[in-house]
Amino acid sequence: MAPTRTLLISFTRTAVAELRARIGDYLGDPRAATEVQLSTIDSHAWQLRQGFDAVTVPNVFGQGTYEASISSVTELLRARDVSLLDYLERFEHVLIDEAQDIVGARADLIWALTQALPTSCGVTVFADPAQAIYGFTADEAGHSFDLDLTERLTSEAKPAFVARQLGTLYRVSTPAMRALFEGCREITLTPRPGAQHLTKLQRAIESNATESLGTLTHEELAEWCRNAPSDMLLLFRHRVDALCVASYCAKHAIPHRLRLSGAPTIVHPWIGVMLWRATGNRLLRTQWSEHWAERCPPGVARGMNVDSAWKLIYHAARGSGAAESIDLERLRGVLARPRPPSELCVPDWGWNGPTLGTIHASKGREAPRVALVVFDAPAAREESEPEPKRKTISVAERNAEQEQLRQEGRVLYVGATRARDALLVAQGRGSSGQGLPSGRTVRYTSKPGLMQFEVGREGDVERFEHLTWPGAEENQERLVRWSAGGVELYGHAHKDWGYRLRMFARDEQAPVGQLAHQVTNDRNLKWRKGTMPRDLSGFQLVGATTVALRDSERSAVPEPFRSSGFALAPVVRGFAFQQFAKKTR
Repeated sequence: MAPTRTLLISFTRTAVAELRARIGDYLGDPRAATEVQLSTIDSHAWQLRQGFDAVTVPNVFGQGTYEASISSVTELLRARDVSLLDYLERFEHVLIDEAQDIVGARADLIWALTQALPTSCGVTVFADPAQAIYGFTADEAGHSFDLDLTERLTSEAKPAFVARQLGTLYRVSTPAMRALFEGCREITLTPRPGAQHLTKLQRAIESNATESLGTLTHEELAEWCRNAPSDMLLLFRHRVDALCVASYCAKHAIPHRLRLSGAPTIVHPWIGVMLWRATGNRLLRTQWSEHWAERCPPGVARGMNVDSAWKLIYHAARGSGAAESIDLERLRGVLARPRPPSELCVPDWGWNGPTLGTIHASKGREAPRVALVVFDAPAAREESEPEPKRKTISVAERNAEQEQLRQEGRVLYVGATRARDALLVAQGRGSSGQGLPSGRTVRYTSKPGLMQFEVGREGDVERFEHLTWPGAEENQERLVRWSAGGVELYGHAHKDWGYRLRMFARDEQAPVGQLAHQVTNDRNLKWRKGTMPRDLSGFQLVGATTVALRDSERSAVPEPFRSSGFALAPVVRGFAFQQFAKKTR
């Protein structure tokens, strides 16, 4: 089976990056993984829609959503679109990962894909019901799903899929971890009342863990991170707790990385450093070597060298002709997609230190050592202890409540089984956060008028507004110097800027970038009558990302960005502080 004729689809970008790394490790050559077509469901649907939908697909952010792409491609597959079927003929084997989490429209897409593939193409679907933590969530319209894609494939597919049980556990390295996996999995899959299920699983995880860290506050846990190894993964059930610990890490200059859903796509900054002054649409290999020596400091490359960097972008945008080159126009198109290829992106916010994240955002990922942080876990209750008395509820409400508790158990099981060598557990008191309609997390503090405000979600930073300001080239040089991150920022609004929040580093007169409308809008949701918002403070510039400008955007910026179509943009992150002060006469 040729790698180039293999398609592997998984549920999340995290899982795709993990699979790519595992393939490279297994083959002993990370470059070999680039030959396999790896993609998320959403990204693959977007690409297929761009290539085969006769209807023009909007090529800007906020339009042509992934949901529209999924529906469009599903209809093309059902209609047996000739061009699309010809494309599918190239594949010898298709692998679907994390099938237990594929629901709703995405499940319809995978079903249609399996039925449209040629009979000569093999299909393998991997699923683990013990790790189904998305199946009872709701879509944007509020509809919940309980569709089991694997049952549909084994009962309705023609030809039918054959179910096979994998009996060997390869992920763990010690007998203790094997016992934890197998014991907790049995508990997770055994039907029992929700509260008993969760209690039994919590106790099994705690009793089989490698080490207990005890009860810690957010700040104590951040301090513990100071000496934690860089391969440590700290997993939280709730987003607000991960943000609080990361906030203390930033306050005390403790190196750390952050993995949360809704994070921006960060394209390797060395691409922008190399190309923001490029002219023409073709770059030769010899020119690449010259530019690398002149423009790319080691702090930007982060483990890449001139040869490995070239191979990555050459694979993404190979130029024509006898001489080895890259097609810059093609590369701009690849990087301007909402989801560029994962191998050209940075997987985590930050460069070193332990990784903090939620269990959901780390689905599909593994680490040698994992610290599972269970803040405010429901109180343990003996299996024989009766349910506490309470008001009468309907059967449907009770069933939903029981399923939610079982869902919590599956989430904890997923968190515990991210570890290969050692699992540490910690408890503590969690924070009370609030999610805004945009998905942003906010938290009220004990100080009147002061709240914490999540900054750094996808779309929070304007992509190219900073390129239109005076001194834009000097600002690019600053972003090169600051690409390692660790620069504290504050956001200041002014009527001359339409009250948009521009970001400044302390003791710097020139802004480094601008926060987008959605940040201002979310801040205004919390702006109460009789108060006024002060500067947004306490968030960080954690690096830079490469921005590829579309043709319509290039006309709006000056040289050299108009010609090159590449630039650097700031990447920010933090649980910022927003003070609302009483208005004075």
